[in-house]
Amino acid sequence: MSVIYVARSKALSDWGASVGISKSLFKVGVADGTGKSAVTALNNNECAGLYAWRLVGSEDVADL
Repeated sequence: MSVIYVARSKALSDWGASVGISKSLFKVGVADGTGKSAVTALNNNECAGLYAWRLVGSEDVADL
């Protein structure tokens, strides 16, 4: 089953605030499994050069 998830990184939020973009920066994605396992994969792969992603929310979806 697929899951839609939202993750956030404090380092990315801090960077966005310091360069004037916004501190409200999120990663939205679709993955197989759970939201927690998707965020673990983000951290293991250092998505966007960061390794401290936290799950904000997730929702299981039947068909995509």
